[in-house]
Amino acid sequence: MPSFLPVIALMRGLDVLRVVNTLRSATVADVHRQTGLHRATVVRMLETLEHAGFVVRRDDGKRYMPTGRVLLLANGFQAHERAAQIAEPVLSDLRARVGWPSDLAIPDGDAMLVAVTSRPFDHLLIERRLGARAPWLASSLGRAYLATCSEMYREEVLSALEKSSQTFDRAARNRREVSRILRETRERGYAVPDEAYSKAAYDNATSGFAVPVFAHSAVVASINLLFLTSTITLSDAVANFLPAVNDAAVRIGAAMELDLPANSRGPFSASRDARPDPLGLKRIRR
Repeated sequence: MPSFLPVIALMRGLDVLRVVNTLRSATVADVHRQTGLHRATVVRMLETLEHAGFVVRRDDGKRYMPTGRVLLLANGFQAHERAAQIAEPVLSDLRARVGWPSDLAIPDGDAMLVAVTSRPFDHLLIERRLGARAPWLASSLGRAYLATCSEMYREEVLSALEKSSQTFDRAARNRREVSRILRETRERGYAVPDEAYSKAAYDNATSGFAVPVFAHSAVVASINLLFLTSTITLSDAVANFLPAVNDAAVRIGAAMELDLPANSRGPFSASRDARPDPLGLKRIRR
């Protein structure tokens, strides 16, 4: 538990940097729309980040782009690498079988972190970079995980999201609606994304569904399948491809179980009663 109240200016600066890094090229209006911060605040934060060397201005100063300096911020985080090593061949095989790409994501605080993807850069689908963050309550990846994780961890995530200023996190404030969505997800056997999120992120050109990945009887990740809505409907995609996606999830989970035993504290250890830490991100004190 933190000892002090958060430094609001720092949190705003990090939010701005996150948006620029995600979009790769962003205007003040883009950052304002993504963060909800006042435009004057956005400008101050961008100029501060420019002074620190994390962003540069292009297009006559109208657009901001991240510099290579942002890579320094990720040097210490390697938890996703083992997940990628295990899942990448399975997702490649799934892509060959069904013809559509997939992502595997792991829990990472306020969002699901994409650890591996089978989307090629030149594909018609919108590109998804490694390290992209999928919102818990709006993405199929997040919903698949939350619907099947322990009640304790779910409550921890929802409590944190209630305080978030991010657009698609605010749904956590309506617990009855969240419970309905997650219950329907469990009953259906797969998760679908929020329609407003699909519109904002992909202009409804792309849709998909996701399923959880279990290891040692607990959820440790989730994988999705993405497709163009102009080519196939969601119902047809589920009917045709859900068995293959479930099979991929089982294969990844089995590989994670072999990677470490159930009682291990390292990567991919999991428990239904304890806070999930499938990638060894925390040390458990006993």
